[in-house]
Amino acid sequence: MRQYLHKTGLLLTIFIMVSVIFNLCGAAIKHQKEPEKLLPNLSNEYALVESKKSMKLETYITNFEKVKEKFLLGVVLDGDLRAVYAEDSMWKGLKLVSGHLFTEKDYEKQTNTVLIRDGIQTLCEKVDGIYYYEYNGKKYEVIGVYKDVSSSSIYSSKCMINLYASGLQDEKDWEIGFFDAGKSTWTQLENYGIAKNKSFNVYAATNKEDGYFSNKVSNINMMLAIYAGLGFMILLHSLTATENWIEGKKHEIVVRRLVGATRLQIFKWLLLQFVSLLFLTVLLGTFLTKIILICNYNWDLSYTVSAMFGTQLSYMSIFYNMLFFMVIGVLLILLVMFMQRKKTIMVMLHEE
Repeated sequence: MRQYLHKTGLLLTIFIMVSVIFNLCGAAIKHQKEPEKLLPNLSNEYALVESKKSMKLETYITNFEKVKEKFLLGVVLDGDLRAVYAEDSMWKGLKLVSGHLFTEKDYEKQTNTVLIRDGIQTLCEKVDGIYYYEYNGKKYEVIGVYKDVSSSSIYSSKCMINLYASGLQDEKDWEIGFFDAGKSTWTQLENYGIAKNKSFNVYAATNKEDGYFSNKVSNINMMLAIYAGLGFMILLHSLTATENWIEGKKHEIVVRRLVGATRLQIFKWLLLQFVSLLFLTVLLGTFLTKIILICNYNWDLSYTVSAMFGTQLSYMSIFYNMLFFMVIGVLLILLVMFMQRKKTIMVMLHEE
């Protein structure tokens, strides 16, 4: 074990760092392929509904009244403000801290109620123990508090007002609508004529080229470029660390040559040692990355990190990580064996 770990400290440290960087970049790429979430409980299949002309919310809502399947309907009122209607099953994914969600009674009676994100209670007015959130001169009673760590600070919702609230029905100043019925989203939009409605421009939330989230692409590419640059800098150190590790094996190489080991046998031995270390570092790096993502999500350490990397690792990035290190190791081991092919055992002993 002592010989196995000889001069491996630097190699382990550098490889674990590179593994973490690779895994984070892979997680970021995987996460950014998913649509940006205007609400934490939206599915990846939700659609955006852009009104081509000024339209009252009351009119907007009537276009979806024929939909019979379970769905979620909403609008972006002003940046981080939302108005939402959702059936019970469509709230899955929302982390409710306190209070309760909208009920059918809230929709039927058009109550001026709101759900707020945890942390903005200071923006509310407290009257007789009840919090009220004010929007456009009207007060909405806070009935629940939720957490949102899956959306970026740009698109994270600060509050969700009851879409059927009486105080909103004449509202015309809203940015964009959204509709979600899970995997049947587009089927419902087409079946009920909403997708072809001349008053709307309907498109998938995954459209980041010219849609509502078009400005997101350049920001993500810039962030990935920064991480790629950092990974390249660590790469240079990984070459030195691998060379240093092989250098530390010279004494054992000499011993094996003395007892009659062939160059092929020595190559296989070095490769086996390197591969075992590689698996160990990738395993540790992957474990650390997963811990970082989970802790950040559960403890709400950073909205930016959650929005950038999400919580899921990319298996493809782990594979490329191992392949990357394997190529480095094999090439350097071959280089060392090539440089020593003409050296006699006496010369190697003298170098020791």
